[in-house]
Amino acid sequence: MRRALIAAGSLIFSYGVIGLLTGDGGDLPGVVVFGLAVLALHDGVLLPLILAGGALIARVVPARWRTAVRLAAIVGVALTVIAVPLQLGPGLRAYGKNLILILLVVTVTVLASRKGFERVRTGAGGTGPDNLRG
Repeated sequence: MRRALIAAGSLIFSYGVIGLLTGDGGDLPGVVVFGLAVLALHDGVLLPLILAGGALIARVVPARWRTAVRLAAIVGVALTVIAVPLQLGPGLRAYGKNLILILLVVTVTVLASRKGFERVRTGAGGTGPDNLRG
């Protein structure tokens, strides 16, 4: 899975760089500064928050619920961290209600799917990654 994510990220990054270099309206210094800022915020803020949250979940949540709770927490943090700054201003009040609704739906869906996550993680039921023959 890690290799697939790295390959997908590399392809997306390459597509963006090629588009920037071959496009007609790119501000190369601005894009480089923006990219470095995103990288610094990801590695300096978002990643440590996710790691700390995962450690907290490991201490507090029972083992059978950990995968689902971690997934719900990561999706919730990502939605909040990305969406709220985009909506700063007068639209935040209306958007805040929708964000709460979206987070509630994501949490309920993930927690309701807990058994499926367990089957995939443990390979139970014959369809998990450990039981695939090929």
